[in-house]
Amino acid sequence: MEKNTRTKELNEARKQGTKLWKKKIQHFLNNRLAVFGLVAMIIILFLLIAAPLLTSYDPMEPSFGEKMLSPNKDHILGTDSMGRDMFSRLLYGGRISLIIAVASASLGAVIGVVLGAIGGYYGGWIDKIMPAVVIGPTVAIIGLSLA
Repeated sequence: MEKNTRTKELNEARKQGTKLWKKKIQHFLNNRLAVFGLVAMIIILFLLIAAPLLTSYDPMEPSFGEKMLSPNKDHILGTDSMGRDMFSRLLYGGRISLIIAVASASLGAVIGVVLGAIGGYYGGWIDKIMPAVVIGPTVAIIGLSLA
C-alpha cells in the first residue's frame, strides 16, 4: 500500500514538473525579442559551422588583382586592400571567436566546479578564503585589461 502511494506521489511530481517546463517555454515563446535573438543566434551558428560549404575563397590568401572590390556576385561583401574575400574572412573569423568563447566558458566552468567542490568538501576556513582566491585575481585581471 505504501509503495503504491509513493508511486502516485512521484507521478504527480512529474506532472507538475512538466507543467512548469511548458509554462516556461510558453513564456519564452511569448517574448518576441527573445525568440528573435534565439533564431538569429541559430542562423549565425549555422553560418559559422557551414563556412567551408558557403564560400570557396581562402580567407588568408591575397588576390592582388581583386583589391578593394565592392560587393558583387563573386564577392558578397567585397574584398579588402589585399584582395581577400570579406565574407570568407567574416565567417572564418567568427569560427575562431566561437571556439575561443566555448573554450573560455568550459575552462571557467571547470575551474569553478573544482574550487566549489574543494570549498564544499573541506568547508571551514578553506571555504571562507575561497572567494578571495577567486575574486582577487579576477578583479586584478579586469583592472589590468581596462587600464
